[in-house]
Amino acid sequence: MIKEYKEKAKTVSIPAVIDGSPVVKIKNRAFAGYSDLSSVIIPSSVTTIGYAAFSGCSSLSSITIPSSVTAIGDAAFEGCSSLSSIVIPNSVTSIRRYAFKGCSSLSSITIPSSVTFIGDAAFEGCVSLRSIIIPSSVTFIGDWAFSGCAGLSSIVMPSSVTAIGRYAFKGCSSLSSITIPSSITAIGRYAFKDCSSLSSITIPSRVTAIGNRVFKGCVSLSSITIPSSITSIGREVFYGCVSLSSIIIPNSVTSIGREVFYGCVSLSSITIPSSVTSIGYGAFYGCSGLTSITIPSSVAAIGRYAFSNCSSLTSITVDAQNTRYSTTNGILFSKDNKTLVCYPAGKVYTSYTLPSSVTSIGNKAFYGCISLSSITIPSGVTAIGDWVFEGCSSLSSIVIPSSVTAIGYAAFSGCSGLSAESREAIQRRFGDEVF
Repeated sequence: MIKEYKEKAKTVSIPAVIDGSPVVKIKNRAFAGYSDLSSVIIPSSVTTIGYAAFSGCSSLSSITIPSSVTAIGDAAFEGCSSLSSIVIPNSVTSIRRYAFKGCSSLSSITIPSSVTFIGDAAFEGCVSLRSIIIPSSVTFIGDWAFSGCAGLSSIVMPSSVTAIGRYAFKGCSSLSSITIPSSITAIGRYAFKDCSSLSSITIPSRVTAIGNRVFKGCVSLSSITIPSSITSIGREVFYGCVSLSSIIIPNSVTSIGREVFYGCVSLSSITIPSSVTSIGYGAFYGCSGLTSITIPSSVAAIGRYAFSNCSSLTSITVDAQNTRYSTTNGILFSKDNKTLVCYPAGKVYTSYTLPSSVTSIGNKAFYGCISLSSITIPSGVTAIGDWVFEGCSSLSSIVIPSSVTAIGYAAFSGCSGLSAESREAIQRRFGDEVF
């Protein structure tokens, strides 16, 4: 067993026998941190490379792993930033976690057909890796497996793989397309986050849920196919997907999570199926290309800011059979018309008088309504929520009745058109925090 390396030579040929005993293992951290080490030859007597055995060997550019090796320990070559290529023998059955993490010069690697498992962060930060073929023996790709592989443009994933771990391809900014095999049943959260070149993807029919932030920041994603097996779309799944212009949500989906389509500025149309019962907080926030939306009778809950800052949205339509919400002139109210939930920011009216039935105005209800210059609030209103009129830059006149006892935080933030007299009157009644 090689326990510790003390010679500090740049080139090392590990002997097969020491003191009459065969060398069968390179112990944990045996060569760790020796930054001058550039080349290593491992004898065929060795069967195990221990944990972090060559971790931090930043000058290591060449190493030969014999076919006798069956186990490569966790973090074995982590941080070997000069290692440009390596051949893994067919005797190895798993690539352990952090095995090649931070091998920033690694541009080529062949995974043998003996490998069944690619561990967590196995190739994380291998920024020079251009392509990789995963053999049909592999059934699982761990968390962070290829995260940060910014140069990875091509990957072949076999039908043997059943699960893609969390963050698996996060930050693979050169990856323009990938085929997810039909065998996949689970895609971990953040799996393709910030894959900025990914333009299209098809989710296989065995997947039942799209986890949180799976495609967040995929700015080139313009097309995606969601199968009827999906029942829920997690939070921030398509957050910042600025090229996504349309999407079909299948009838199997029952919930649209928090900020799912946040900032999808190219999204011009979407159909919410009758299976959906909830729309999460900020689900369509900032979808500036969305002009209209229809809410089916099945929806029982709409989160705050769901349609805020949608600058082209002119109409929200609610099915007449819906028991929780209603619309009047394309404006979203609670079913009893006591709460104004959302006034579409794309409406071009310059003045608006709230119905006399309204007693409260929800958070960000008028957010970004730049056309409105005058608003009249009825005497029945007692509460105005946070950021209600934020960004209403043309608002110059507003009537706030004496019945209003509380106005939320930053309710008039960005209301640059308000006269000094109006601002002072509001400040005297409700304090500076409303601005």
